[in-house]
Amino acid sequence: TIWTTRDRVLLICVLGYLALASSLTANIYFPLIDLLAGHYDVSTQAINLTITLSFVFQGIAPSFWSPLSDYFGRCPVYLAT
Repeated sequence: TIWTTRDRVLLICVLGYLALASSLTANIYFPLIDLLAGHYDVSTQAINLTITLSFVFQGIAPSFWSPLSDYFGRCPVYLAT
């Protein structure tokens, strides 16, 4: 491999953080739905829609990134992400 031990550890830490951050997004939104709706002067349903769209895109995104990582390799796709 061309990766040094330091580079591999850094990459693992960054990817671990990204995996954790994507799963925490809804947990941050849920307690604040009413506050966000009042602050942005939108309905609660509009805030719920943003959470739903986030989950939908998290489900659809691998369908696009997987073929790209097969073609270009994983490293360029991670860097682009």
